[in-house]
Amino acid sequence: MLQLFRNRFREINKIAEKDGVVLLGSDYFTDFPINELAQKYDVETPIYNRSVPKSTILEITGMLEQCVFELDPAKVFVAVGDYDIKRAEFNADEFLNQYEYLLYQIHSKIKTEIYIVSVFSDSPIASAVNKRLRGLAKENGCKFINIASSLNLDNQELRVFETLRFYFRLKPICFSDAMKFAPVK
Repeated sequence: MLQLFRNRFREINKIAEKDGVVLLGSDYFTDFPINELAQKYDVETPIYNRSVPKSTILEITGMLEQCVFELDPAKVFVAVGDYDIKRAEFNADEFLNQYEYLLYQIHSKIKTEIYIVSVFSDSPIASAVNKRLRGLAKENGCKFINIASSLNLDNQELRVFETLRFYFRLKPICFSDAMKFAPVK
């Protein structure tokens, strides 16, 4: 399955614009309707969803060439762990080490802003993992975005988008742009 996604991303990357935004994730972001929401709310930044369903952090790390490097994005939103955390053999220390390696790979290959998006899971250990991800972000010069609070809300995807869309911008915000960031109804 991973090879199928590698080939697919390699092909569509040929027509993608450089310096955009990449969503890199597993289960939650795979079906996230980012393009529809970005279009509806006038997000001008090109956004590419390079998420792979049922993928572990190790599998995502192995796909960085097609998911991130070929696009040379200005910003990368990393949202991995929602599949990892479901696995019986999940080890938080090992997961955080693998996450740090993924960040290192991105930092060493391209100049980009990295945003770590919280693990989106109702697992009892998600809160502890997210706390550690917040620390990892700070240690590695990344920003942490907590979307876990949207887990049980109505219009969940819209609430997550509201949280993320401010960070998608590539240029400074002006007053007229700020008016677009009022809460979505």
